[in-house]
Amino acid sequence: MPSTQQRQPPAYRLLAGDELGVLRAVEVPAGPKWSEAALAQKWPALACRGEADKNKAITCICCTHGSTHSGTREQAQICCVPPASAAPIVAVGRKGRRVDILDAATGASQATMTVAASSSSRTSANQVHIAAVAFVGPAETRPLQLVAAASDGVVSISSCNSNSSSDAGANGSQPEASASGWNVNRYFQAGSNITCMAVDSNGHYAIIGSKGCQPSIWDLSTGTKLWQAKGGKPNRVRLVDKPFTTALALLSVSNSSCSGNQDNRQQVAAAAPAGDGDSDGGEQDAKLAVRFIAGSVFGKLHVYDTAAGRRPQSEVIFGATRVTALAPQGQSQVWAANGTGHIQLLDLSMSKLQGAVKGAGGSIRALTVHPDGEPLIASAGLDRFLRVHDANSRVSCGRVYLKQQLTAVCWLPAGQQGNEAAPAAGPAGAGAPVASKQQPEAAVDGTQAAAAIQATEQQQRGRKGKRKGSKASKEQAADPAIAAAAATEKRQKTT
Repeated sequence: MPSTQQRQPPAYRLLAGDELGVLRAVEVPAGPKWSEAALAQKWPALACRGEADKNKAITCICCTHGSTHSGTREQAQICCVPPASAAPIVAVGRKGRRVDILDAATGASQATMTVAASSSSRTSANQVHIAAVAFVGPAETRPLQLVAAASDGVVSISSCNSNSSSDAGANGSQPEASASGWNVNRYFQAGSNITCMAVDSNGHYAIIGSKGCQPSIWDLSTGTKLWQAKGGKPNRVRLVDKPFTTALALLSVSNSSCSGNQDNRQQVAAAAPAGDGDSDGGEQDAKLAVRFIAGSVFGKLHVYDTAAGRRPQSEVIFGATRVTALAPQGQSQVWAANGTGHIQLLDLSMSKLQGAVKGAGGSIRALTVHPDGEPLIASAGLDRFLRVHDANSRVSCGRVYLKQQLTAVCWLPAGQQGNEAAPAAGPAGAGAPVASKQQPEAAVDGTQAAAAIQATEQQQRGRKGKRKGSKASKEQAADPAIAAAAATEKRQKTT
């Protein structure tokens, strides 16, 4: 009989997705022992059997405890799970308009949905990907909902209850149902070329960023545009950057604008077209008090306040490459990452970038802070490392090498794990968990990487020493006086 030992729950759990469509769950042992962080599982182990496919590349991830990659404000109260599905779940956006719903503890597949195609889109499904996903917690009149934005401009709202009286789509077509209880209730066209999205805590508004258009705010219940931003003012030579938003983060929403009063939102929607002229905004902007930050492809960070106008209230230059990810820390600080691997903290009270987080060797594709308020920030990028830093001291807590270029990351609930008891010995295939097979592989990968780095450094030191020795011997051979002095010094040392 194989003996089993009770596994202690990990201190932290993270989930990373790569460009080949493989999800990897990383666990940090209790302590926390950051030096022993390693790969624990590949998700879903039974559905895809570890097969990699670039046509199923992962573009975004979010979890129901509040940690998202899509730039939404991370609050634990907005992603509560209804009693019907007590276990936390994970939503994974992929290429081909596909969204997978997985169990956050085991990675088991619960549902697979396909976002409806745009009526005016001429691109194939393989060329369209899910740009952002976000969970919206249940309310008294609605269940848990999932908001997904496709790159061709379609925004869909799905719920976890199979209601036959669901609303039709914006074009009058019927929503697509799922056999596992998840179904697409409604969808609408929110422009084109969507690159990022942020959703407010109550699920009323969605901020959309796209290529060729400034950020805009949409009503999720009616699918109408409520507010349209304007770009920054021209510079000294009268040049203006082309609109191209690459990252969004929601900072705050006033109680009046996020209330559940449908009449208030209808008044804002009716007044929105009146402010699309040359003015910076009027009374219609005051009814919608939303504060958010947007990053552009030109390395600029714009802070918007809809109550103050349509122009950005402040502008901060963050490098010369695109802003790839934003992660708010409270309402006055935002972590920003760009395409050159720089991660810095933006203090909104001073409109100034503060201390940077170092270590990344390539473009950062995902950035997320701990959902429970702990001073931890996780990042993933093209250098294939999942890194966690202390947000206060900017010191690296640990890193894990995950073989492929990473595109998304999120925090998982630490109190749950895929395998409660791991067999100490037994034949392969006799019910052995997947985590026990994958964890030694990750440990070996990390050890081999460290050993390779040390060997390279030792070789470089040896080469430098040989060069110095050969240079000294050549000098002694060329000058007999130097050789005699060296021999005398050697004799004195021996005596």
